[in-house]
Amino acid sequence: MTLPYLIHFASEVRQIIDNDREVALAVPEIVRPNTPLVSSVRGDQAGADGSALPLQLIAAENCRLDPENGILLAETAGYPFLEITELDKIWTVIARLEPLLTISADAMKAQLALYPSITDRAVPSLTQLYELIEDNDLRYGIDEEAIKMALKTAATQPLRQSGVVIAQGILPIDGHDAFLRFTIDIGPIPGKMLRDGTIDFRERNLFIGIDAGELIATRVAPSPGTPGVDVFGRSIAQQAGKDISVRITGDASYNQENGQIHALQGGVLSVVNDTDITVCAKQTITGDVDYSVGNIESKDAVEIRGNILPGFIVRSGGNVQIDGNVQSATVITGGNALLKGGLLGKKARLDCQGDADIQFLERAELLNGGSAVLRKGVYYGRVLVDGNISCSPASKVIGGICCSGGNFSGGHVGSFNSTVTTIAAGVDRKRYGRYQRLEQRVADLAERLTAKRARYGKKILEDKHYRQQFEELEQLSNDFDKLNLLPGTPLFSRHDSTDYQPSATITITGTVAAGTVLRLGNLTRIIEEDLSGVRFSIDLDARQIVIHHLP
Repeated sequence: MTLPYLIHFASEVRQIIDNDREVALAVPEIVRPNTPLVSSVRGDQAGADGSALPLQLIAAENCRLDPENGILLAETAGYPFLEITELDKIWTVIARLEPLLTISADAMKAQLALYPSITDRAVPSLTQLYELIEDNDLRYGIDEEAIKMALKTAATQPLRQSGVVIAQGILPIDGHDAFLRFTIDIGPIPGKMLRDGTIDFRERNLFIGIDAGELIATRVAPSPGTPGVDVFGRSIAQQAGKDISVRITGDASYNQENGQIHALQGGVLSVVNDTDITVCAKQTITGDVDYSVGNIESKDAVEIRGNILPGFIVRSGGNVQIDGNVQSATVITGGNALLKGGLLGKKARLDCQGDADIQFLERAELLNGGSAVLRKGVYYGRVLVDGNISCSPASKVIGGICCSGGNFSGGHVGSFNSTVTTIAAGVDRKRYGRYQRLEQRVADLAERLTAKRARYGKKILEDKHYRQQFEELEQLSNDFDKLNLLPGTPLFSRHDSTDYQPSATITITGTVAAGTVLRLGNLTRIIEEDLSGVRFSIDLDARQIVIHHLP
């Protein structure tokens, strides 16, 4: 039978070892780029009337079709394989080619594929392979020993070799950020992630004694890092380390030349967000803050061994430790805060520049520039922080809002019997407040305009004051739609081409109740059914919040 196609390369069925299995395979010879692989046979060549015979040629991986001449061609050097079928007297030939040399998409690795030689066809020589390397413009990280070993194996063993790395680039090494290396033990930092993935909930020591002249810390400068290079010899830029801004207050000094921070006077040390250093005296209140003590206004650290009663205010330039409860009172500190009791009442507020560590919060507000540790829970309160929020595994968050610029981790969240509980992570707390205010203003103004239209009909559309309010509503709606809640992004960039997505996560080791609202950056998700032991993150491709079950 005359076939309507002609094969232009040699092949031979051999028993070879492929993936540790012995298989019979038609092993082809190596072809060069632009080599004809298959061509159609004209009718006159078959002794017919000169018309084309029924044949379909299809180019698959690394092949191309010359439709004018009816030829399948190799696009690169490698091993060609054919899939030939005949149905209803119509022949189909599909050609694909396994490249001799494959370069990864990131140009960091070049890999060789070699089959055993067939009769009268030798494996490529070292010179031929180097010509191939030169043709592909490979210039860096070439492993000549790996190439020689692969060629020797191909010539002596019935083994299919694939993925043989013959050239490899070097990844860039990013520089490390600047940091303060402390020379004194500042103790555990509650809420910090430990090496085993758990969170440190040990109690923090806020009052670290320090002597005059004592070295507190030394600034370690950022490193520039090292550039990488790909297999084409192109340089790959590294990410240089970021510098830090060291802020010194109180009785401390900072020498910018050697990076050393010393205490000028003896006192207690306050470290805020790892870069703000304060040395000050400590004021101790042995009982409650009440009418016998009055409001406290201090530049120093403050220790209160009782409660703060309703209506009183405590302001401190350093750390604050309160052994009792804050009852409808206000605490403002430039340092960190440790509250061994609770923050209680609608008028209770704790506002600190650094970290906050409290037992529980009920109908109160916590604002801080660092991270927050909530040991027992939050009940119908507002927790808005720049860093992470870490709740102990046995804690409960019911009602209200917990908003963190970083991650959220907690025990049990939400309740069927409570008002809506909202958990936000990867969200700028100040922008979130603006977002809520804008949302309310848009709703209120839209309701007023709707009421006016219902009352006065179409004639109200000509009213000057109505038109001004309508334009204001359009502007407010536009701002609300564009407001980007992610920390560090341009304010009204929510729909810009730049892909702003947070890496923050929400982890709940206990149960999250149905109806709980979760927010990661600009995306929200309402929990439809009770879930236990879950982590929420953003799927960047799907642009949605997804669930991962904890091991």
